[in-house]
Amino acid sequence: MENELFTFLARYMTLTEDEKRAVIALDIFHSYKKGTILLSEGQRSEEEYFVMRGCIRRYYVIDGD
Repeated sequence: MENELFTFLARYMTLTEDEKRAVIALDIFHSYKKGTILLSEGQRSEEEYFVMRGCIRRYYVIDGD
């Protein structure tokens, strides 16, 4: 998964091997199975997401609609 990120970033910037190792050491890469609910109603996220493969769907429920 890290390689996909570095391939994407290579279109915009160059990273040294030390910088790549530093990003990997952050342990920020996570995979979720299809259908996983990341947040439920009323929850606030302290995290940010960068989708490398697939998509995220979001919904707004306003007055029950």
